[in-house]
Amino acid sequence: MTQVKCDVLLIFGKNDPWCTPAFAKRMYQSLQQRNQNNIHRYIELDNVGHCPNHEAPQAVGFIASRWTSSGAKTRDKEHLSLLNGDDIDAITFHEPWGDVIAREINENEINLSLMEKIITSLV
Repeated sequence: MTQVKCDVLLIFGKNDPWCTPAFAKRMYQSLQQRNQNNIHRYIELDNVGHCPNHEAPQAVGFIASRWTSSGAKTRDKEHLSLLNGDDIDAITFHEPWGDVIAREINENEINLSLMEKIITSLV
């Protein structure tokens, strides 16, 4: 991840049994070691598992559309809102099978168990 030379958007399902938020945190940390001009964001989707694009297509489509339409020049680290505004920290999407809540998460908001710290340090 430290070699990636473009902006990165991470979208993870909170209930993913394989790529848990612990792996998202590891990716986030690796991305922070890159060039400071690149931007990375982590969006976590509640009530979603391993395949967010299949399980929550409306949420993923909305977030990806906001990301791509923002353009690299306007992706200011502090001011880009992928959700609905600077004062909104979550948005609910009504998928056909149930509600999905999207939140933008910062690295320090991802809490890891001791086992997750050990496992992600090996990857």
